[in-house]
Amino acid sequence: MVWVPARVKVPVMTVVIEAYRQVFGQLGLLLEIAWLPLLILLAASILPDLFLPGRSLVAGAPLSFTFADAVEAVVAIFCLNAFAVRWHQIALYGGPRAIPAGLFRRAFARFLIYTIALYLASLVLIGAIAAASAILGASATSAGANANDVFAILLIAAGVASALLWLVTARLALLFPAAAYGDALGWGAAWRLMRGNSWRLIACGVLGCAPFVLTVAVVMIAILSAADRGVDMARLPPSLGFLLLRGVIDTVTNFVVVALGASILSRFYRRIVLGERDRAPPQR
Repeated sequence: MVWVPARVKVPVMTVVIEAYRQVFGQLGLLLEIAWLPLLILLAASILPDLFLPGRSLVAGAPLSFTFADAVEAVVAIFCLNAFAVRWHQIALYGGPRAIPAGLFRRAFARFLIYTIALYLASLVLIGAIAAASAILGASATSAGANANDVFAILLIAAGVASALLWLVTARLALLFPAAAYGDALGWGAAWRLMRGNSWRLIACGVLGCAPFVLTVAVVMIAILSAADRGVDMARLPPSLGFLLLRGVIDTVTNFVVVALGASILSRFYRRIVLGERDRAPPQR
């Protein structure tokens, strides 16, 4: 008989509750793991705004992307990935002392490769859809369509791109906990194993991260309103106190969101991959 692994349906609310318990029940451990990358990322988010010019790297671009933004993005990739590796390993091995020696370096290298590969694929997909939408928009304009129709085309294209990115990232998400666990899980295997659970992972991400992010946003608005009542927050340049406050809140929020995502992904990996191996018959 050929053994066929049973399809696992990951419970959404159970995973979200478990992730919240792990992250907010171990805030001391989180700070112990995150303090160094958090300080580095905090410096990268504040210092360039103070000492580097705020000119856009791409002249005439509709969205400003400054050199300070580029520095923060590069530092964030390294710092957040390093923290994500450690938190995945803590979630999968049950604690920092149970993690095998030397595993962090291999896992961190794989995390960087996967992250950069997905970023590049996202840029290619966004560029292709942007080009297609621009062509459609130009065709609609030449055919006499009004500006609202052209905007609707661009809006639909942006929605399609976002949905595709979410789905592709969700289908390949098991690559990250597998790398942290020291598992040589391939791209194709990760894609197949997540079949039927991609939407569950997206739902866990939304239910797990959105309430925390919205709460932080409300608190941030309340603090700024109380501190600068009657002051135009859009003034240039922003005050040093505002930069420090925004940088601290944004950086801490990023690390907590990464911890929640890592806890959620680790539970998907436990149920889908490790659970299947436990049910598999022994090799002869």
